[in-house]
Amino acid sequence: MSAGTTAGGPDPSTTILVLVHDRLDFLAEALESALAAPAPGRPPEVLLVGPRPPPILGETRFRSVRFVASDEAGVAGKIADGLRAARGTLVTFLEDDDRYAPDRIREATRRFREHPSLGFLQNGYLPIGPDGTPAPGHGPHRRLRDRWIRRGPVWIIGPRTGRTLSALRGVPAGFNTSSMTIRRSLLDGSDVWLRRCGMLADTALFYAALASPWDLLLTPEPWTDLRIHRSSHSDPVGSDGPEEMDRRRAFLDGLRPARRVVRERVAGRPALGRALDGQEASEEVIRLLRVPSANRQEIGAAVLATLARWETFEVAHRKGAIPLGMVAVLSPSLAHRLYRSARRYQ
Repeated sequence: MSAGTTAGGPDPSTTILVLVHDRLDFLAEALESALAAPAPGRPPEVLLVGPRPPPILGETRFRSVRFVASDEAGVAGKIADGLRAARGTLVTFLEDDDRYAPDRIREATRRFREHPSLGFLQNGYLPIGPDGTPAPGHGPHRRLRDRWIRRGPVWIIGPRTGRTLSALRGVPAGFNTSSMTIRRSLLDGSDVWLRRCGMLADTALFYAALASPWDLLLTPEPWTDLRIHRSSHSDPVGSDGPEEMDRRRAFLDGLRPARRVVRERVAGRPALGRALDGQEASEEVIRLLRVPSANRQEIGAAVLATLARWETFEVAHRKGAIPLGMVAVLSPSLAHRLYRSARRYQ
C-alpha cells in the first residue's frame, strides 16, 4: 500500500473509545473534549468503556455517550471490549484523564480520507498537569519536539526493513493510546491476543500496525493533551525513592507476558523483533538511572544490551540515556544526579 494514493471519497466514520480506569476527577473534561471534537459528516460515536456507568453519564450533556461494560483491568482489554461495540470505520482512543484538541477528529479523518492506504495515525501531544495547564517538564524534550515539527509528518510505507523503520528515529511520539487513530479493519481478529497485552496497549497497537500491510503516519501536530499526575499510568509524577522505584520495577516486570504477545505478532519480521529488544533494553537503562544505588553490573549489562541494538528506532530516541548509563557504571549516584537534572530541565 502506498501513501501516494489520494482520494476524495466519503469521510470515514469515527468511534471514540473513552477508557475509564480510576481517574473520575478528569472524566467529565475528557468526555467534553470528545463530544466537542467536530467531524465531517455525522458526529463521532462516543463509547465509554469501563466496569460500571459513572454517575456523570446521567447528565443531559452526556446523553449521547453509550456505555460499554468491561471488567478488564488493563487498557488493552478495555479496547478489545470497545472494539466489539464500535461501529466506526476508524477507531480512536481517549484515556479518562486526557483530552482532545478541538480539531483532533476532523484532521485525523481528513488524513484517512485522503490516503485510503493509511491504517494507523499517531499525532503529537502536549503534557498537561492535573489542573489542565501545560507541564513542560514531562513528555518529549522540547528540542526533540521542535525538530520533529520542522521535519514534518513521517510516513512508513512498504516492507518493514531496518532501513524503512529508520524513518522513526528521532520521532518523540510517545506512542500513547490517546494519540492513536486506527482503521478498524486493521484490528480484525485482534480480540484474543489484544486482551493479553494488559497495560501494554500502546506498544501492542503500534507494532500490530507495523506488522500489517497498511501505511503508518506519525504527525507532530499536538492534537492530544496528555495529563501527568500521581496516578498516571504513562509517566507518574513522584520521587525516585525506593517505594516508587519498586512500583516501577513491578510495573515493568508485569509487562513481560504482554511483551511476549507482541513478539508473537511480529514473528518472522527481524527488524521489528530487534526494535522490541532495543525498547526493553533501553527502558532498563533508564530505570536503573533513576536508582542512585543501582548495581553496576546490572547497569553495565543493560548498557551493552542497548548498544547492541543501537541502530533501531526504539533505542535511537532514547540515546541520551546511553552516555549516562556509561557514567553509572563508574558512579551510579553521579549518573542519577545528572539524570535528575536532565529531567528537570526538559
